[in-house]
Amino acid sequence: MKPHKLPFVFTGLYLAAMCTLAFIANGTGDEGDSVSHYLFARYAFQHTANFLDHWAKPLFVLLAAPFAQLGFVGVKLMNIGFGVLAAWLTYHTARRLTIPHAWAAMLFVMLAPMHIYLTLSGLTEPLFALWLIAAVYLAVRGQVVASVIWVSFLPFVRSEGLVILCVYLLYL
Repeated sequence: MKPHKLPFVFTGLYLAAMCTLAFIANGTGDEGDSVSHYLFARYAFQHTANFLDHWAKPLFVLLAAPFAQLGFVGVKLMNIGFGVLAAWLTYHTARRLTIPHAWAAMLFVMLAPMHIYLTLSGLTEPLFALWLIAAVYLAVRGQVVASVIWVSFLPFVRSEGLVILCVYLLYL
């Protein structure tokens, strides 16, 4: 198989496996924060203050609220989408950096055990991964201002984004 087709094959297999797991695997990833994040998103339209609750993470609630109306599986499917996009941006970042076998970067993201576990939850980690790799990809493309603006919203996805902001300060 030609190497440029591998990312498409991996994506198809990943989507098939993860979507199947989203529907057949019971569980929420954890019984605490995962459920809380889901509930904040699920009831955000009835309780609009949820969109601004810093613990619930405003960007996550904003993006998850429509999916949460489909139930917990809806949030899992959203996180699967975030995981696919994060893997694709990782692949494109590796290609941009001329890393040999850039497709392997995508595979490593998709097959990381914690990535699989966290993707099938209501946790904010998949969105954080996507948001961070998008900032890195913009920086690698030479769009530093766009990257800095993008990464400045990271604390609204997860509080650990504040640490990443410190790293970006060093980068600048």
